[in-house]
Amino acid sequence: MVEVTANFSDEIFSLMSILASKRGLSVQEYLPRKMDEVFEDEEDILDAQAILADEDDEIISHEEFWRGLKS
Repeated sequence: MVEVTANFSDEIFSLMSILASKRGLSVQEYLPRKMDEVFEDEEDILDAQAILADEDDEIISHEEFWRGLKS
């Protein structure tokens, strides 16, 4: 595990404190969990963008997609 020091504005730290408290967590517990979520989401977005940018893929409608799953 790597330890990182970060500087946040008072406004952002206050918001993190509120959000952490609503989940019953300390900021120290909340921030790594939230960062994991954000990074996983970002990775998913980049993967999706790469798939969409692949011109070799056939584009189908969502109806065709769902029909294919039912087959």
